[in-house]
Amino acid sequence: NWNRPHGGDGGQTIIDWSDPTRIFYRNNGTLYPGTYTMPGNPYVDFDLAQDPVNPSKLYIAKDKYFFRLDYNTVPQLRRDSFPFYVDTINSYSLICFAVAPSDPNIIYASLDVTGPSPNYVHRCELWLSTNNGVSFSKINTPFDIDFNGPFKYGFISDIAIDPENPSIIWCSQTGFSGNVLYFDINTLSGVVNSAFEIPGLPKVPCNTITYQKGSNDVLYAGTDIGVYRFTPNTGWQCFSQNLPPLIVSDIEINYCNQKIIIGTYGRGIWQSDLEPITAYNLDKNKTIITGTIENYSNDNIITAPNTLTDNGTLNNAKDRRNIIEPGA
Repeated sequence: NWNRPHGGDGGQTIIDWSDPTRIFYRNNGTLYPGTYTMPGNPYVDFDLAQDPVNPSKLYIAKDKYFFRLDYNTVPQLRRDSFPFYVDTINSYSLICFAVAPSDPNIIYASLDVTGPSPNYVHRCELWLSTNNGVSFSKINTPFDIDFNGPFKYGFISDIAIDPENPSIIWCSQTGFSGNVLYFDINTLSGVVNSAFEIPGLPKVPCNTITYQKGSNDVLYAGTDIGVYRFTPNTGWQCFSQNLPPLIVSDIEINYCNQKIIIGTYGRGIWQSDLEPITAYNLDKNKTIITGTIENYSNDNIITAPNTLTDNGTLNNAKDRRNIIEPGA
């Protein structure tokens, strides 16, 4: 049975990873459940993310505001976390952000920075928080984007963070560049250790990027003409079998069912089997935190002398297993 809890403009929706009966969603300028009204234009969508450790904590980005909201306490709203007061000439607007799965203190965000009249020159900046969104600082990268300058890449449309290493991120870009950018960032200093483009995508906007957990850096990119899959050995390859030409706006992975699921612009929701990957070698100690859930689509090999401590819930896909080597 279907029901409509509200009518009006919708937006991003999150199903609680700890309780699938609880859904966080937007109706016009209000976040539900509860009635938390966001500032600014009620018809402008806002970006949502759920904390990977505390399921009652949400992060919200809208226009120039960044919020933290805890459903178990009085709402802890953090506004104007970015130091706008430092720059009274340019205006800022959040485009997207991502919370590190292994350390929610680490949050990356991309900003659209607009210069003053009469030229209103745009550029894109990458920012970092190391204190769970209380404050952010700008990361100086070789890809700082000035639309009237030498690097006409487009905005950073999405950010994927390595699930085991919050220093490693991949960024998709709008514009007709076909670029995905790789960054290795020292999260203590904010200094970029290395950065480069990952070529091979068609020269169309790349709207979203997803890292396949438990893989050797397998990525899925959603573009204006379909889905592409990346591995370090093969590079980018088209992953759009049976798909019509369409704009892909979101990608999710169902690890237990071994499916990739995409949301599109006006052409519905599609799914496909995940491409098989090799077993994942756990080559360092890992602890699954109490109350959290981790899902894997492949075999996990715990190599000696490392340990896997499961204080939460570890789900393996059908016919997949955890292999413990002698001495692990």
